[in-house]
Amino acid sequence: MKAGQVARVATAVSRSVRMGTTPVLSNFVGGKFVESSASDYFYATNPGTGEKSVGTPADSTDAEIDIAVKTAAEAFPSWSRTPVSKRVNIMFRLKEAVTNDLDNLAGLNTAPGTGGF
Repeated sequence: MKAGQVARVATAVSRSVRMGTTPVLSNFVGGKFVESSASDYFYATNPGTGEKSVGTPADSTDAEIDIAVKTAAEAFPSWSRTPVSKRVNIMFRLKEAVTNDLDNLAGLNTAPGTGGF
């Protein structure tokens, strides 16, 4: 995931929380967000209120999971050959994106209906 994508996802989720909606989270496969064809979802429930809370991932189908695993397995050799210095740089960019959007991310945990957990 590119650093800019992390910020966009975090912002979209925090905006949904402020608007009182629970976003359906896409799968991230092969560097892209992919909608699931599943009709069932996993719901995080606020234990204090019983309300559904932030981020609802789809209960992806077996075929979707197989594709994600195959894609990850195909990407692994290239990733493992990537020099450590470059991998570290990628992780630092992710850290920077999270740090830059910390207020929005913190809002996910403190928004009404999340129970602050």
